[in-house]
Order: sequence, then C-alpha cells, then structure tokens
Amino acid sequence: MPTAQQCNAILPHVLPHLKHLYISNLYYSNHTEQLCRLIFSSSFPHLQTCQIDQMTLSHFHSTSSLSLKQLTVSTCTWKTNMFPHIFNASPNLYYLRVTNFQTVAFELIPNSASIHMSVRCLFIHYSSIVEESFNQLDWILSTTPRLKTFILHINENEIDIEFLFVKLSYLMNQRAPYLTRFKAKVALNELSLLDLDNIKHLHPLFSNVKVHQNMHQNDNHLLVLSNK
Repeated sequence: MPTAQQCNAILPHVLPHLKHLYISNLYYSNHTEQLCRLIFSSSFPHLQTCQIDQMTLSHFHSTSSLSLKQLTVSTCTWKTNMFPHIFNASPNLYYLRVTNFQTVAFELIPNSASIHMSVRCLFIHYSSIVEESFNQLDWILSTTPRLKTFILHINENEIDIEFLFVKLSYLMNQRAPYLTRFKAKVALNELSLLDLDNIKHLHPLFSNVKVHQNMHQNDNHLLVLSNK
C-alpha cells in the first residue's frame, strides 16, 4: 500500500541504473502518475522489467521507454483502458503479463489502435472465467499477433470445460498462428465430464494433458495442458 510520497521518491537521479521495479498496489489508492510518466520515457534507460498494478498514464503521453521488455499489469489497469497508451509507450515490449484478470466492464478499443508487434510472450491469469471472458481473450490475442508463447492460468472455471477448450483452440487458430509454446492451468469442477483425448485433438499445442489434485482446493482438480 505505497503512499504518494514513496512512489514519488523513485526518481532517475536517485536510481540511475534501475533495471527491475515491482510495486504491488492492487486495490489501493493510485499514487503512480508521476512514476508512470518516468517509466514510460527515457528517464530510466536501463529499466527492463516492471510491475505496477494500478498504472496511470495520460492519453496525451508522448514519450516512450525503449528499454522496457517485460511488463506486468492487473485488472485495475486493464479496466481503465490504459493499455493502448502503454503499448504505444513501450515499443520494444517482449513479455506481457496480465494478472487477476476478471470479467470487468471495459471498452474493447478497435484492434488497429493498439496492436503491438513486438510482444512474443503473453501470460494471462484469470481469477474466474465465464463465457463473456472470451471476448476479452479474443481482443488481447488479436492485439499481439506475433505471439510465440502463451501461458494461461484460470483459478475458477464457471463454464463447461469442453466448451472452454473448443473456444480457446478456435481463438488460438484465428489469432495466434505463430505460437510454438503453450501452457494452461485450469481449475476443474467436474472431472467426470472431461474427455482428455478429445481435448488433445482440438489444437496441435494441446498434445500433453494431465490432471492433478489441486493443492489449494482439496475438492477440485487442476488440468495442466501444454505442448511439452
């Protein structure tokens, strides 16, 4: 729960060689406006990885960070429609992580306004997934068309498990033609309804399917799906 004073104390002349920055301010007041202006600029020329749950970036932000390669954001940033501006301000971004993703109301901006050609790795963590989540998943996959690695974690699944993988395979075929690595961890509510062989045939990257006891929830299982 960082204060404005703490966030504003992170300055280039204090940390001129800063490479990695992590601030977890999820669900707390946002005091990162000044810091975000510095992050997405040339002020920290060595900054490579960054996580700030709630980011604030002006729609008129005109500078960018050429060094930033890995970025982690949360739903808080996502639902405030900051990502097109973040994409524009980090042209060399390689790895994008979206954590605590939920079905939140936010405008799906036209893809042409926020396509990022440098992102190769995408990690998405869903707290819970429902049918409406696929519109958001479709959107983010379409904005990162050069993906090579896609990792998906789903804590709770509220839809039919077969439908989930049918829909997911369709989106991957349509939106991510360059994928070479895929891994998903999905919480299962109905193990008896699962047809592992059928899932394997849905997509070439669904070749390895395993089911484990969920260590965090004794009554449920965890499906691990990958191409390795």
